[in-house]
Amino acid sequence: MNHYRRSTANRVAGGIALFGLILAFTTGSGGLNVPIFFVALALAVLIGSLGTPNRASVLGGLHAFVWLLVVAIFISTGSGHIFVLGIIASILLGIFGRAMFAQHRQNNPVAHNRPARPYYQPSRQAPEESQYRGYEQGYQPSTTNQPAAEPLPPSDQYEQPQAQYPQQMPPQQ
Repeated sequence: MNHYRRSTANRVAGGIALFGLILAFTTGSGGLNVPIFFVALALAVLIGSLGTPNRASVLGGLHAFVWLLVVAIFISTGSGHIFVLGIIASILLGIFGRAMFAQHRQNNPVAHNRPARPYYQPSRQAPEESQYRGYEQGYQPSTTNQPAAEPLPPSDQYEQPQAQYPQQMPPQQ
């Protein structure tokens, strides 16, 4: 059910954003095409975030909705005072959003009945002897699973360069 709700909300949000883009290009004469597009994006973000089951995503969508509207109003009016209203709206959303989450957690019996995640408990056994060998001791391959292989005789083919590069003369002064 959640997947269907998210999918529908995403489709509607995408349709609103596309409709806003088309509307901005067709009717946006007089410099209103960008604010029209931002208002459509704000609506798309709001619809898309409401389709998610995560409350933090809904709150983030509300913040994005507010700030996209603030930018659209700023572009259309040119007044910088609108950013003060955006800041106030963000603060209020932050305060009331946290209160909404706290209320949701208190009223949600499923969250209280979940078992606690088991955490890692280190064993009380003594650590085994380290298999680490320093660089000075050299590499010692393990012989537990593989039989010892005879080393291959050295070959002359690896001592010759594979490609012949032209020699560059040093610059003369």
